Amino acid sequence: MQLGQAVNADHSMGTMDWFPHHLLSKGNDMEVTEGRILELENLLDFQNSKIGKLEYRIERLERLVAVLMEANKITSGETKSATLN
Repeated sequence: MQLGQAVNADHSMGTMDWFPHHLLSKGNDMEVTEGRILELENLLDFQNSKIGKLEYRIERLERLVAVLMEANKITSGETKSATLN
């Protein structure tokens, strides 16, 4: 990956940028300046917000799977009962 290049992930809601272009500084990455520290803090905040959104989506998917599995059990049970009668 080149400096300043974004890494993208495709998902159903479109494309998410994992690295915002404007937060990746040009030049020596090891140079410690107040501006660079601020850039890195902003990048960390950005990454944390993306992680939070992904965690929320995972929780929603887990709940959906649980509901679908329960519905499948109910449907399977009703089908068996109807067949036995």
